[in-house]
Amino acid sequence: MCATRDSPSSPAPGYAAVKVAHELGIADDKIMQVAGPPEIVQAIKADRAAGGADYMT
Repeated sequence: MCATRDSPSSPAPGYAAVKVAHELGIADDKIMQVAGPPEIVQAIKADRAAGGADYMT
């Protein structure tokens, strides 16, 4: 899973996705946190990530 890097105190969607992933039992070593949506797309295109989570408008 690939998610955006946000502050833990922020209600931002990327952090929320990481929190949900942790609640579902996904380990930290299976989560790649990146700067934003373009980096998620690039990680998926480069086969470094199987999927991504973020609020993309």
